[in-house]
Amino acid sequence: MLNVNFKNILEAREYIRNTALTLNPSHTIIKQIRLIIKVGNRSDYELLTNALVGMKNVKWIGIELGEFTENVNRSADSIHENLNNILEKNYVNCN
Repeated sequence: MLNVNFKNILEAREYIRNTALTLNPSHTIIKQIRLIIKVGNRSDYELLTNALVGMKNVKWIGIELGEFTENVNRSADSIHENLNNILEKNYVNCN
């Protein structure tokens, strides 16, 4: 969940631009929402939603306002733990 506390729309647009460039570097036109940015506070939600207006080739990015829950935190921790286990096993197998 995102809690950046953007100061203005320009910062929010820069974040969206960087996200779009990272996930879609070839600028493929995608017309359906494929990425949801879940935001933890109303200020960031409003700035990101307003920042999307007028931007080109970002129709595949959606913004949702969400509540931070303990379950989200637990699942993120378990994903991180599983990833570390996989990396450790692969590292051991390579040696």
